[in-house]
Amino acid sequence: IVNPENGWIQNCNSTPFTAALEYSPRREDYPTYMAPDAENFRGIHAVRLLNGRSDLTPEKLIELAYDPLLPAFEELIPGLVAAYDEAGVRPPELAGAIDALRDWDYRVSTDSVAMTLAHFYGSRSIAEGDNPEGLRGMDLIRYFGHRSPHSERLEIFVKTVAQLEADFGHWSTPWGEVNRYQRLNGDIVQQFDDDAPSLPVGMASGRWGALAAFGARSQSGAKRIYGTSGNSFVAVVEFGERVRAKTRLAGGQSGDPASPHFDDQAVRYVNREFKDVAYYREDVEERATRTYHPGE
Repeated sequence: IVNPENGWIQNCNSTPFTAALEYSPRREDYPTYMAPDAENFRGIHAVRLLNGRSDLTPEKLIELAYDPLLPAFEELIPGLVAAYDEAGVRPPELAGAIDALRDWDYRVSTDSVAMTLAHFYGSRSIAEGDNPEGLRGMDLIRYFGHRSPHSERLEIFVKTVAQLEADFGHWSTPWGEVNRYQRLNGDIVQQFDDDAPSLPVGMASGRWGALAAFGARSQSGAKRIYGTSGNSFVAVVEFGERVRAKTRLAGGQSGDPASPHFDDQAVRYVNREFKDVAYYREDVEERATRTYHPGE
């Protein structure tokens, strides 16, 4: 794809056949093995946001990239609410949780209780739900939202609510209490600890369609989930007479806990605050805390 007329190309680890709307490569022109990747909710999200936009600046692009809408839950959650509404016998312990989801706008934030419910319900559906057609990815989530048995949806949600009450004391736990950033040492594989310092994160997994992806999981007996994949390094670059760029790193540049740069970007990361890149020599020299000449 070279300079498509729509003005943008998007790549969300999904099919190339929607990378630039009608200016994308055509599936029929290629053998299947060259592009086996399916569409995903991140790709759908990106196309929605970019379609028709021509006024982007680095700041506006960052705003788009952190759009909080999660398209997967537009497919999944209405089916759960419908299963509850249409049930002959409604589990009374689900009433409040269902209402939280019924009123949700499918946007992630640290204070969203519905996000917590939706994440654990969706994750449990994928892990435990019957998958008679052997579906994957977006097709599987759509199946659970539209075609799976109502009784199974409610059974999985009962387990979800029970899990949240057991782990956090109540199902109405805000997402930021559950979804955390933690970096305790320089290990590549972190051992997470609910009793150690961590930061709330108002992002979500790319599985649900988040462009600013924060893939989190629990381990080592932790009840909370902690980021292990997703947007570890983020950059937005504008090319012109001069290059202008903004970046953000998960944690810090150093893997040494004793370094001031071990976690000096952690708060920026969770708050979505980008820093300006020192691209030109004068910018680097202005920021330098120490300089040397090789051989001295």
